[in-house]
Amino acid sequence: MRAGTLLLAALAGATACVIGGQPGSYPPAQSPAGVRVRIELTRGNLAGELLSADSAGLLVLTDTKRLLRVPFDVARLVEPRFGSPVEVPRTGERALERLGAVKRMSRFPQGVSGELLEKLRAQYGQDSVVVVRR
Repeated sequence: MRAGTLLLAALAGATACVIGGQPGSYPPAQSPAGVRVRIELTRGNLAGELLSADSAGLLVLTDTKRLLRVPFDVARLVEPRFGSPVEVPRTGERALERLGAVKRMSRFPQGVSGELLEKLRAQYGQDSVVVVRR
C-alpha cells in the first residue's frame, strides 16, 4: 500500500509539470519587451509598448520611439494585445488595481526608477518624457 501511495504521488508530481500553460506557448514570455497596447484617450488613440504603470499613469514607448507618460485622467481604455480591454478609472490607485494584469505584462512591472528613466530618455534622445494632456 505504501509503495502504491508513493507511486501515485510521483506520477501526480510528474504530470503537474506538463499540465497547464508553458512559456513557449505564451507570446509575452518570448521577449523582454512589454505587451503592445492601444490606449483610447479623451482625444484620440495611441499605440505602443507598455513600459510600466505606476501611480502617475502609464509609461509607453510609441511606435515612433517616443517616451510618453499617459496620466490616468487622460486614458479611457487600455487594450493589451493579449488579454481583455480595461476601462481606466480616473484615480491612480483604483486604476492600478484595475490594470494589475496589464501591468504585469509591461516591460518593467516593478516600475521605472529615476536612473532607469534617465537611461531610457538618453537611449531615445529625449530631454524629457512627453506627458499626454487632455
